[in-house]
Amino acid sequence: MIAFAVLFALRRKNLQEIQRGEHLLENGSTTRLLFETSVKNGTSLLFDIPDWMMNRFTKYIKVHRPCLLGKRPDHLGLWVSRRGTHLSPVTVAQIFNKFGIERLGRQFNCHLMRHAMASTIIIRNPGDSDLAAAALGHKGTDMVEQVYSKSASVELSKLWQRKRRRRTRYFGVKS
Repeated sequence: MIAFAVLFALRRKNLQEIQRGEHLLENGSTTRLLFETSVKNGTSLLFDIPDWMMNRFTKYIKVHRPCLLGKRPDHLGLWVSRRGTHLSPVTVAQIFNKFGIERLGRQFNCHLMRHAMASTIIIRNPGDSDLAAAALGHKGTDMVEQVYSKSASVELSKLWQRKRRRRTRYFGVKS
């Protein structure tokens, strides 16, 4: 689940709601995630699950998920709780918090992955606000330009200050 959030930068609601056959489309060797109407702004999102993730994902689907379901009827939700029920948004949040505290030493949530992805796109190329907006599932670039371009400005400012300090040291100029 954490890998899905990192790779696809989904909102917690979308991550939690994934249903086999509706959002998760398994067709032979290709497995895709499709969100047609449930994304917050009504846009469609389509992701291929990469080959490097398929071994672990297949093991979850074929081994772990049936064990978690036990003898209960299959509710088709991708993520299954220890009680065999579909995970609630609260439980998803708890899983992320626990992961963050144990692995990163701080709380962690799905939205941080969204922010990190959009910020990285903008920092690498400030002109890619359309790519960042599309990756986040936004209809337009307004939100990206309002929120994430500020992050890029801060990063670019830090970079500029580092370069300026290096040059002033090199030329022996006091700032």
